[in-house]
Amino acid sequence: MTERRYPWAAALTGLMAGLIAFLAVESAVARRVGLDLFLPIAEGVFLPGRLARLCAFLVLGFALSLTDKGRAMLAAWDRACQKDRYRWLTAAVVTALFFAWALRVTVLAYMTMDDTTFLLAIAQVPEKGLDATSGVFSSQLLSWALGKLYGLYPDGYWYLGFHLTVLLCSLTVIGRCILLRTCGRGWPAWTGAAIQAGLCGGLFLYCFAAISFTVTPAVAGSAAMALTFCRDGNRTTGRRVWSDIAVAVLLVLSILQRRQTGRAVLCFWAVAVGYQLVRMGLARAGWGRTALFAAASLAIALGVTAVGRAVIVPVDPAYSQAENYRSRIVDYLNDELTLEEYEQAGISRELATLIHGWFFMDEQVTTDLFRDVINIHYQNQTGGGDASALSRAGGLLARLAGYVRADRQMSARLGFLFAMVLCCAAALIRFGRRWWPELLCALCGLGGTGILLLYLVDRGRFPLRVFLVVTLPAAVLLLLTALTAPAQADAPALSRRRAAGTLAALGAAAAVVCCALCVYTTPRAAEAVTRSDVFALQSAIDGLAASNENKLIISSVYDNHEANTDPLCPLGDYPDNIVQWGYCGDTAKAPEDRLYADAFLRDGVLVMNDRFSTLAALLQYLSVDYGPVQATLEAQLGEGVTVTDIDAVSPGEGYTGWYELGGMTYYFRDGQALTGQQTIGGKTYTFAPAGSEAQFMPVAGEDGAVVYTTDAYSLMED
Repeated sequence: MTERRYPWAAALTGLMAGLIAFLAVESAVARRVGLDLFLPIAEGVFLPGRLARLCAFLVLGFALSLTDKGRAMLAAWDRACQKDRYRWLTAAVVTALFFAWALRVTVLAYMTMDDTTFLLAIAQVPEKGLDATSGVFSSQLLSWALGKLYGLYPDGYWYLGFHLTVLLCSLTVIGRCILLRTCGRGWPAWTGAAIQAGLCGGLFLYCFAAISFTVTPAVAGSAAMALTFCRDGNRTTGRRVWSDIAVAVLLVLSILQRRQTGRAVLCFWAVAVGYQLVRMGLARAGWGRTALFAAASLAIALGVTAVGRAVIVPVDPAYSQAENYRSRIVDYLNDELTLEEYEQAGISRELATLIHGWFFMDEQVTTDLFRDVINIHYQNQTGGGDASALSRAGGLLARLAGYVRADRQMSARLGFLFAMVLCCAAALIRFGRRWWPELLCALCGLGGTGILLLYLVDRGRFPLRVFLVVTLPAAVLLLLTALTAPAQADAPALSRRRAAGTLAALGAAAAVVCCALCVYTTPRAAEAVTRSDVFALQSAIDGLAASNENKLIISSVYDNHEANTDPLCPLGDYPDNIVQWGYCGDTAKAPEDRLYADAFLRDGVLVMNDRFSTLAALLQYLSVDYGPVQATLEAQLGEGVTVTDIDAVSPGEGYTGWYELGGMTYYFRDGQALTGQQTIGGKTYTFAPAGSEAQFMPVAGEDGAVVYTTDAYSLMED
């Protein structure tokens, strides 16, 4: 049947198979030999050998399509995919091949250090109970389940395996739904498989290169939404029941991993439910069952989450409040808050500067402080009149555009959404008024995407992982909507068919380009890097911790997320003498469990950071309460990551005269530092004493070491 309706299908299938095989093989070997997949083409240096390989793959695929055996295999595949079990099998095979390809072209890593924090917390559940996970973002039920697995086999990669299993199952579900729509339109089976492969390789490759407990549940929720959208494709009651169970399970997985992600995904799932209710209502069949299914799935998802939060381990309300205000500061408003707003709350500029870098090791940093600063910020933001509201809306759009322009992953995914809009427009032209439920679904999905993105921009919370939470389900929804053909659609006029074909071709071409850009900008894809290259900084930090096992290392290394984020690092190898200064001073902890600023001046305490300005601000802050302080470089790790030992310059009470420490000389009168000097390269420099007006800056010494001076105004050569 397929050959009669599409006489060109065999030849085109062969060419597409050759092209896909070429891209897959080239991508898999590119990072082994240091050959980038896309840049040589863009720069006009498409190598002759590469061109020969491309021609060979295309000729081989085309030749295979011309043989009777090749055509028979395609026809058999088309016939098999008319049955749902073979659609599932095809989707599973495509997903498995994508997994194998993804593991060849990139290196698994966690996107942020939060995943490492969660991993270490759940690994402690067998010994410490669920109290060990009280500071993580995922649900207690999921923590309990994974903790049980670590109790059975502590050396297993249970957390990583959980993520990969969810991704494997979710992408298989999405692929089956794509095949259901393409086969339902009478397209050859290879088209659905090719669309799934492009979607996996383009939009979901990043989920492997940067695994995140924020993004993985978005993929699970996208699968639940896809199953719901395609529920009318399940022709028997048994299949509907199993599909409904799968939807409930995927929604539970989405909400359990991170509630905020689950809430965003539920918006798109609700659009899919609404589409089903409209379609079932028009068909006057199954409307009540669809509504019952939706209510039951939502009740199961929310009920399981509630049990995990309230029954297994209730969370202390005071702790929840502290975490709420802390996260609103550091995750949402940190880049918007000003020093003046902290000053209005009674916080000095020195401390406010450090709080911006997630420093909480001060008695003044409390839950009440965060609440007061948040209230002051929003009071300053309030304005009156419609003009201010319009101005605010325009500002949000401008900020959204700025975020998207600054990140090519965001640009490519937003471009894919617009490509799907073109495809939806083509479907509207092709099917006319019969397509109005799908049009309504597309408009709701696109409008909801815009609202969620603007809301996140308004909250000041817009990293790439948050952008993915919104755009991944939106992309799947718009794609399935564009592929949906109404039952018993009328044959349109030739002009409409041509217009629809042109728009569909443009949309498909734009989608391919955007998917290619997504692959190109995925971390470590098509690059000659190894695991040792990617995690070199982590190895250096682990080595530092091992060589200083009797010392406490307080770290503020947040900017480099490839530190301490290796999924294949054994749990026993994670150093326990390194603490983040945003957590050891966490306001959610009891006062006796917190560390305060005096810890930096103790013996056996080192400071590790990745920005000189952070250390300078810390020295400035310490000098206010402890007088002159000095940092001596102990080690240099990677690019910009330094380890220093901080000491107070204290010659003794009432001391008068010159005091030397670490190559720097201070003049004291009655115990107060008045001035200081340092000789560097044969030249002597003087500087003002430490205090509330001091500014600290790094200075290179004769031996190449770095010391930090307390220079209030400028270094002046004598």
